[in-house]
This record gives sequence, C-alpha cells and structure tokens, in this order.
Amino acid sequence: MRAMGWKTIISCTPPRSPNAAYPLYAAHREKFNAWLRANYKTFADGLYDIDAISALADTTNLKCYKPDGVHLTLAGYELTADEIARVVKLVASGRQ
Repeated sequence: MRAMGWKTIISCTPPRSPNAAYPLYAAHREKFNAWLRANYKTFADGLYDIDAISALADTTNLKCYKPDGVHLTLAGYELTADEIARVVKLVASGRQ
C-alpha cells in the first residue's frame, strides 16, 4: 500500500480477560506488540498502540469494558477513537 502512496497505520493487539481457551494470550500479545513497536516503521507509517490508553489496560474496568473483558463499552470506544485520531494526525503531518 505504501508503494502506491497510501499511508498505513498498524494496530497493536488489545488486551483481553484471561481465557481458558487461550491461556497464553497475554504473553503472546506482549511479545507481538513489542515486536510491532520496534518494527512498524519498516512496513507502516504509524502505530496505534492501545497500551497508550491507561484506562484500557485493566479489562475488569467496567467503564471501558463489557463484563466479558473483551468487548469495549461506548466509553472504551471513545477513548480508542481519540487515540486513533491522534495517530492519524501525526501520520498526516509526517511526525510519526
């Protein structure tokens, strides 16, 4: 996409409540997100890092997460939208 002149933004993997079906999710997520942070500039123009939003770090925070600890509430989505908008502005200005 970048070769065609498109700006690309990649997203880190979000947290989720512990799940018996995938007990290693948190460890794999941390490893993958660390790799993204270190390497995204080789294939993308910006990085949306959900961990930059401290209120979304705790999946038991019912203001931001539904009781399943996976899906966001409206407040959680609003925080996400604000951070994505910030990243889009940085990419558009060439500062990220």
